Amino acid sequence: MKIIGIKDYYDYLIGIYGIDPKVVLDRRTPDPQYKFISVGTCDIFRLYICGRQIEGVYFKDKFYYGDDLAKVGEVAGLSWRKPSDTTKRYYINSNISRLSHADRYVNAEIIKDTRELNKKEDCPILLEINNSQYYHYPILSNMELQKFIPAETIYNWLVDWISDKNEEKENQQISITDTQKLEAKGFNKKTSFRNIK
Repeated sequence: MKIIGIKDYYDYLIGIYGIDPKVVLDRRTPDPQYKFISVGTCDIFRLYICGRQIEGVYFKDKFYYGDDLAKVGEVAGLSWRKPSDTTKRYYINSNISRLSHADRYVNAEIIKDTRELNKKEDCPILLEINNSQYYHYPILSNMELQKFIPAETIYNWLVDWISDKNEEKENQQISITDTQKLEAKGFNKKTSFRNIK
């Protein structure tokens, strides 16, 4: 993969896997980075990376993902409720969240993005804050995502996503018949090389 623009924690893998000029991640025009500010409440955010949804919490100058979400309750001096269903997700109490009741569930596991926001926004890395605004190409290392997802995983997701997009573009090219292909190469349908005597 070839990466252009701002640096992130998975970029060093170019030196290991090499540069493929057909697979290009262009981050030259990112949105302004969202400023996480601790104001006594927490920010619930979602990262959409190549069709996957990763949820996290920013609270008291730290980022929490996965099993670390249980620690937010300890830091805040509150008890978090875990729902009775089988998925690993947590509910944030109202006194540390500005969100409505329905929006205060945070998944501890990586889930599939059913809204397909990466495709809709045509961007493999998106940040959504408090169910309202999207930011293109956030710097994942600033959000401490490396504690939760290894660089190799992110890199491979990006290569697969960009490769799939390139393949879709190639498949969308105008399809022509075999006869038109022959004529485009200077042959005609009437003369056959097999029966020349």
